Amino acid sequence: MGSPNVLRDVSQRSPPVIASYRELSEGVGGYLRTLFPTQRWPVTRLEENNRTVTAFYDLMFNQAQAAEAVRRYVGDRYIQHNPMVADGPEAFIAYFGRMAKEHPGYYT
Repeated sequence: MGSPNVLRDVSQRSPPVIASYRELSEGVGGYLRTLFPTQRWPVTRLEENNRTVTAFYDLMFNQAQAAEAVRRYVGDRYIQHNPMVADGPEAFIAYFGRMAKEHPGYYT
């Protein structure tokens, strides 16, 4: 008696769950939570990074608190890729602080 056909056994279970864009953007953890909603899954590194970036952007742009965002989430060395802004945390704060004052609500 051979081993059971794994593919056939799996395919006879309930139809596969299709993940939404949001779940896929949350990575494997989001997809696994879709498949097994009652299972407690540990937070993955990707999810932790996603939460950190989202918190930075919220504080930085939605709340217009550049100095606090930099204090919490940016190290001593910051390389700016916008040629109109100098490198460094202080330059970042100055530029985006000025932009928030000149264009209130622009980034929200």
